[in-house]
Amino acid sequence: MSEQDERTPPTSQVPRGWVRHPRERMLITPLVAGIGGLLAFFTVVAIVVWLPIHTFDPPPSSDWAPLSSEAHSGRNLFASNGCYVCHSGYSRPQDVRVAPLACCEGARQ
Repeated sequence: MSEQDERTPPTSQVPRGWVRHPRERMLITPLVAGIGGLLAFFTVVAIVVWLPIHTFDPPPSSDWAPLSSEAHSGRNLFASNGCYVCHSGYSRPQDVRVAPLACCEGARQ
């Protein structure tokens, strides 16, 4: 036997007692994988987003009260002067050194 014959196993012989398996086709094609991925994605979106939106109904807070006309006009003034930029409750790293009431000095008159 030559050296090449020793490296390649014979493909036509099957060991005694074994049965040759029929050639199988790949079941997960790119189309099936894509459809399965989309199905999994939309299932997660439905469970995480849609279901809580349509089933969560908390009781109203006992602390809630409608805004008075003075509070409503103050809220509009706060928004029109842009005070929410500095007074949003979120401290941005670039605004740490800015005076906290610098933007509202003109509105205090």
